[in-house]
Amino acid sequence: MPRDRDSSREKLDRFSPIFWEAVTEGVRDYYRHYELVAHVHRTCTKRDITRDHIVDRLRSALLSDPDVRFRDENQTTYLDLLGEFQCLAKKADEDGKVEFARTQAAIDFQRHEIQIHFPDIPEQTNICLSYAPNLDDPLNPSVFVICPGENGPIWVYEIEPPAAEIAVPEITPATAPDDGTGGDLVKIPSEKKAGTDDPDAV
Repeated sequence: MPRDRDSSREKLDRFSPIFWEAVTEGVRDYYRHYELVAHVHRTCTKRDITRDHIVDRLRSALLSDPDVRFRDENQTTYLDLLGEFQCLAKKADEDGKVEFARTQAAIDFQRHEIQIHFPDIPEQTNICLSYAPNLDDPLNPSVFVICPGENGPIWVYEIEPPAAEIAVPEITPATAPDDGTGGDLVKIPSEKKAGTDDPDAV
């Protein structure tokens, strides 16, 4: 069973300024680099590019943190936070609903059953670091931590912009390592998501 919202928020609170910075600047990176060609991008292309910029900023800020581990597998980056939470960067809507691929891996993530990436995490809680687009001000999205469930979010909390007196670390984008093949990890057979050839997409 996933941890409750209040205790999770307290445990993850020290990451909040980094989360907010990585997501907000990751969304802005899309417009910085692709504004002139954004009109040719499909919605899924824009979403995937934005996610990659967010993950790149998270990696740059947290790679040396002893309480954080990164795992790249099947075109997906998983974060182990504090040895208690497994985190994905995912786009959401204003109601906290996250769109997942229709695969067994995605279903297990929402059920909080997937353990293959960090099998040493006891009683793992799966969460999404998410953003909801701001149609009135695209450069300033809403940032959320979402605990997903099979029938919608179990809980959601919003990360507010850091107070002016709190120094937000400037995150320099880093180059992500090549996506791993999973090594000795066992892949979960699953059906393909419509529009993708990757059966392990989340």
